[in-house]
Amino acid sequence: GSDVRGLVCEAFDQIAAALPGPPTTVWVLAGDPDDEFTTGLAGGVNGTTAGSGKIWLHLVPLAGWVDRIPAAMAHEHHHSVWLGRHYEGKECQALLNYLIMEGEACMFAGILYPTGPQPWTQALTCDQEQEAWERMKPDLGATSHEVMAAFMFGGVDGLPPFCGYTIGYHIIEAYLRQNPDAEVEGWTAMDANALLVQSGYDGLVDI
Repeated sequence: GSDVRGLVCEAFDQIAAALPGPPTTVWVLAGDPDDEFTTGLAGGVNGTTAGSGKIWLHLVPLAGWVDRIPAAMAHEHHHSVWLGRHYEGKECQALLNYLIMEGEACMFAGILYPTGPQPWTQALTCDQEQEAWERMKPDLGATSHEVMAAFMFGGVDGLPPFCGYTIGYHIIEAYLRQNPDAEVEGWTAMDANALLVQSGYDGLVDI
C-alpha cells in the first residue's frame, strides 16, 4: 500500500545519499508465504537485485516485517551499485568475489541500519567458521555455480547454510578493523583478493 511505498521511497533516499548509484526502480511484490527463507530468516522481506538499478522486494506481512525493509533495500542497493560500476560480464567471477560482494552488502546495510536483523551474518560458531574457511580456501577461485551455491546457501556436508555470507561479512569486518577510516566507496571498488589480504582474515575475527 501507500505506507510501504512511502517507506521504500524514504529509505531509498537515505541509502542513495550514503552510496550514490544509478537511477533505480524498486518493484514491491507479494512474497511467497510458502518460501522458507522469506518467512524464516528474512522475516518477510526478501530482496533481489535483478541488475543495476533493478531491485525486487518480495514481502510477506509477518511480525516486524516493515522494520526489515530499509536494511534489505540497503543490501540490494549495494549490489545494484556494484553491478553498475564493477561488473565485468562474468557474474561473480569466483567464490571469493561472491563472498566479498555479499559481505560488503551486509556491512553497508549494517552501517546504515545497525538494528536491522541480518542472521545470515551469524550463521557459524567460531569452530564452524574455522572449519568452513579451511574448506573454502582451496575453492576461492572456483567459478562453478554448484560450488558457490553450496558455500553460500547450503549443501556442503557438515556446514550450515549461509556460511559464505558470514565469512564474507567477517572479511569486511576484519578489513575495516585494519582500516577504520576506509569509506564505503573505496572498499566497494577494491579488488577482492587485495581486500582479503589487507583484512588479515584467516578464519576468525579478533574481537
